[in-house]
Amino acid sequence: MAALVVVFIWLLIDLIIKTSADHRRGVTDLSAKSTKISSEIFDLKKMEEIEELDLNWGRDPFYFDVVQENAAPLELAGILWDENNPQAILNDDIVGLGAVVEGYTVATIAEQYIILKKGNSEKKLQLY
Repeated sequence: MAALVVVFIWLLIDLIIKTSADHRRGVTDLSAKSTKISSEIFDLKKMEEIEELDLNWGRDPFYFDVVQENAAPLELAGILWDENNPQAILNDDIVGLGAVVEGYTVATIAEQYIILKKGNSEKKLQLY
């Protein structure tokens, strides 16, 4: 039984050594391939060929245009006046104080107008 354990351990150690050697050989092969690829990437002749290509990538995904071209105009259709809970009909939606519409916050609802705020700017919409 002890001899069997010794043989098993010896086979296990041999397997570990071979796997380690194969792994090191693989790392060396990868390193050689990586060096070859690196030299190809920085080949000036290839860089000139790439620069000659007309690469039209289209819209820059990291550029955000602040102006919204298709933004619907704000339209005040009516005011549901109540001193405790005033509401307005704005762009076909019923909104109350603090609601956000098209980036504007409803700041004031009076009997004949509403005031919308966006940052430091203020917009007053009147009924008719």
